[in-house]
Amino acid sequence: MAKQEMKIVYLIQIVAYLIMAYGPTDATGFQIKFTNLECTTLNETVTTFEECALKPTISGLMGLNVHAKVFQVLPDIKVDASFYKKANGYKPFLFNTSVDFCEVMAKKTQNIVSHIIFNIVKDYSNLNHTCPYDHDIHVENLVLSEEKMKFLPLPSGEYLVSLFIGTRTGRVSGIKVYFTRKN
Repeated sequence: MAKQEMKIVYLIQIVAYLIMAYGPTDATGFQIKFTNLECTTLNETVTTFEECALKPTISGLMGLNVHAKVFQVLPDIKVDASFYKKANGYKPFLFNTSVDFCEVMAKKTQNIVSHIIFNIVKDYSNLNHTCPYDHDIHVENLVLSEEKMKFLPLPSGEYLVSLFIGTRTGRVSGIKVYFTRKN
C-alpha cells in the first residue's frame, strides 16, 4: 500500500474512533469560533500580509480575514498542514501532512485533509483555480460552521491549525488559526 493511502487509512481510523468515542456531532448546542489568528511572512520577495485579522461579521460571528500580497508568479505551491489540540500546550492531533496545492486544485490528487480544508475556505476566498497564482490571495469573513466542520468530529476543546505555504524554493509564509469547539 502506498504511503499516501496509508495516511488516508490512518485518518479514517482516527475519525471512526472519534465518532465511536464522542458520538456524532449534535446540531443542538454546537458552537465553534475563532479565538486568534497569526500570519508570518517568511520571504518578503514572494509575499507579505496586508491583512491578518479576526473581525465580527454581520451575523455576529467572528470572521477570519487574510489578504496576502503576492509579488511573484507562483507556479507551484506546497502546503504543510498540522492540527493540534490544547492539553498542557498544543499537542499534535489528527493530522500532519504536506500537499501539492496545485495538484489538488487540478484534481490530480485526492487528499482527505486538503479536501476538508479547501471545502471550509473555498466559499470565502479567491482560491478557485489551478496554478499558477499571479494575484493577491483573499479570504474574507470565513466563519466555522457545523456544516463545514462535520467531517472533523471534534470533542470540545481548544485547537490550532498551522499552515506553512511554500514553493519549490522554500517556505514563504505561515498562518496559525486558533479556535474552540464547545457542546
